[in-house]
Amino acid sequence: MELTQLRYFVQVAEAQSLSQASQVLHVSQPALSKTIHKLEQELNTPLFDRIGNRIFLNEKGKIFLTGAQKALNHLYATTTIVTGLSEQNFGKLSIGVFVPHALVLEPIKIFAESNPKVQIAIHCQNDVTENTDASAFDMVICPDNSDFHQYNGIPVLEEKTALFLPAEHPLASRGSIRLHEIKEEPFVLLNNTKRVYDTSIHICQQAGFMPHIRFTTTSTVSQKQIIAEGMAIGFAPEGNVSDYLTDSRIKRVNIEDIIKSRTILMCFKKNAHLSEIAKSFRNFMFEYFDIPLNNEHLQTFETA
Repeated sequence: MELTQLRYFVQVAEAQSLSQASQVLHVSQPALSKTIHKLEQELNTPLFDRIGNRIFLNEKGKIFLTGAQKALNHLYATTTIVTGLSEQNFGKLSIGVFVPHALVLEPIKIFAESNPKVQIAIHCQNDVTENTDASAFDMVICPDNSDFHQYNGIPVLEEKTALFLPAEHPLASRGSIRLHEIKEEPFVLLNNTKRVYDTSIHICQQAGFMPHIRFTTTSTVSQKQIIAEGMAIGFAPEGNVSDYLTDSRIKRVNIEDIIKSRTILMCFKKNAHLSEIAKSFRNFMFEYFDIPLNNEHLQTFETA
């Protein structure tokens, strides 16, 4: 019996579909079917009942699935431990960041300075996609919304939306304004994700008006330029504030009656799947954000 056979069997059993399993495993359906058939021959018993084009685990298959999952989990955990021991001096850490990176850059910087031999890979992306392999990350920082429903995590931040005006705008010299004061202004909306775009509209709707959308852009650089040139005003996630204020032609103005904000989650793989370096980083992040380290928090990262 081969490890590949166990992996293929578990995937087919969990998917209850040869076609779905073949897509996940990136193997042809005939090759997958042949592997499962060979396994059944070695065990001298069928593991699935076949009804038309569908397959279902039989009782013997269910028993074998429990053992196969335990065997693979034990092997994975043992491999992780050995890898962690070998990486104590030259560890690797992978972080998926699906929010403005400025929100978490400070704790990452502190950890990196204290662990100069750890190689840190930061994957920055606006949204999770079907091609995003969550298992590649030790930690994920993401917003708590339906786009990231496959992650379970711990709330660590509340991010509001910021308003930016041209420096020469009549309202730019004021410390704060109310939303109704900008209802006639031309807007440039950031449209790099549907979530960011919809948030900008929702903020205005809360104040009883629809924004006059003069420009849309998928680029923060382009939005900054349009605002700096005095062509429009715009919203952006609070985590991006420092990027906008590098241009002296742009001013941030606080909004007194803004309600919309989003919760930012910190998610880690289950304890058994983390290297020793990743566990050290997790413990550091819990301490940084003043989160009690308990058994519940050790198992927060799950994917659908």
